[in-house]
Amino acid sequence: MAPIVTTLRLTRLDKDLNKLGEHEQTMRSWIKHFFDLLYVKTSPSDLAMNDINGTSRTIRSTIGTSSVSPLGVLQIASTPGGCRNAVNPIFYNNNGSTPVLGENCGIVVGSNNAAPAPTDDAMGTVIAHGTGAGQLCYGGSEVLYPTFADPDGAMILRRYFTNSSGGDVTVRECGIYSQGCIVVTTAYGHSFCVCHDNVNPAVVVADTEILVVTYTLQITV
Repeated sequence: MAPIVTTLRLTRLDKDLNKLGEHEQTMRSWIKHFFDLLYVKTSPSDLAMNDINGTSRTIRSTIGTSSVSPLGVLQIASTPGGCRNAVNPIFYNNNGSTPVLGENCGIVVGSNNAAPAPTDDAMGTVIAHGTGAGQLCYGGSEVLYPTFADPDGAMILRRYFTNSSGGDVTVRECGIYSQGCIVVTTAYGHSFCVCHDNVNPAVVVADTEILVVTYTLQITV
């Protein structure tokens, strides 16, 4: 079986959804925390790893009735920016939780062109959700159902970003943040960076334009 190949595509649309331009490149940078979250789901052991703020969190492999540590998952579907991102309903059967904001989960974009490293805890400089100068409005982060056409399979991750800032916003990096689900007894929500790529050349999103960022994961069997 061939390895998984992931393509990163950035598409600019005008406010009427007419295509203005497109940039495509091979996504190269799944980073350490991607493998950390895979590990903790298949291991009986907990694992310490840094969230996107660089704070060490003990990730649990199972739900504990007295734990305040986040449960390790790969969850990248997300609500729009400014909204709380829903997690598995099992966590609401206990003492409740406060999930992370939508802009801190799923596909994220940034303005820093520093080279990614396998040990990155976060993007270089995340472009904030909002309508202020230098900001973009984050839509929901979608995970489309996998499709298969012999011998290929594909799954699409996609997010829309709208520029209502009144000026240009330049995107120089893209990544994916995964949520650490909240575990009982205390309101906790943490995000972990699982991939990070430079965008080269940079993509300039003008005021009123919409940026569509698409990751396409493909396999050949």
